[in-house]
Amino acid sequence: MDHYATRYPTNVVDIAQFLVRLSGYKRATPPILHYSAAEPFTKYEICLVFAKVLGLPHGHIIPDAEPPTGPGATTRPRDCQLYTRETEDLRLGEGGDASLDVSLFEEWWSGHLSK
Repeated sequence: MDHYATRYPTNVVDIAQFLVRLSGYKRATPPILHYSAAEPFTKYEICLVFAKVLGLPHGHIIPDAEPPTGPGATTRPRDCQLYTRETEDLRLGEGGDASLDVSLFEEWWSGHLSK
């Protein structure tokens, strides 16, 4: 499992709630806004979280920390974090703060999968 590239999985419910708040924003916005969670994970680490939450074994999942190669490999940066400063500066978080109000990955999935 890919343990090379760092991703920042962002909950689609959080994105939808942000878009609702943005739709009521009355001032000009930058032409490009990025919205992203701040918790870094590789795909391997995401698998470990799911194994933990679901109580499943994970010893058979082998981390691959090498960059992708071969004809089907996609060229990406090692760290895929989006720059969210302009989005934070809109101050659309709870109570008008600069927070993006994103859910914590493991916490959200733990609650969602335990239902």
